Amino acid sequence: MQYSFRFTAAIAAVMVTGAVRAFDPPSDTQEGVCLSIDAVPKEAVTGKPLTFTVRLKNNGGQAVTGAVEVWMNDDWQMAGSSPMAVSADPGGTWQTSCSATARERVLDALYPVHARFVFERNGKRIGLHPVAVFKAVRPAAPA
Repeated sequence: MQYSFRFTAAIAAVMVTGAVRAFDPPSDTQEGVCLSIDAVPKEAVTGKPLTFTVRLKNNGGQAVTGAVEVWMNDDWQMAGSSPMAVSADPGGTWQTSCSATARERVLDALYPVHARFVFERNGKRIGLHPVAVFKAVRPAAPA
């Protein structure tokens, strides 16, 4: 029985670790355009704002124009407005600093940060959607 529990726990740990690493690094690149979510900590204490950067890098030969949208689930309150109009010349970079605050109902759990950028290239609509994952840590309750 104890062996079965240990085996199950080991398999679960590998699966969770694999799922988190599936989004590392949190970037998506197509047609020479890369959207990334940078500086999201592995763990974030819920009593402090979560800060990170969303960056668009255009390594393609044509300018890109579109909108960047950033969101989290409803346990978090994002500061600022989304979507944001964006354009980047060839070789250019656009970035913005983002911040979110945990709501009271947030749990000690893994949470995703999503970003999306949609643009057109050669008559084709292309969507980039990186996801960063972090663990929220609630401060210990006072004794």
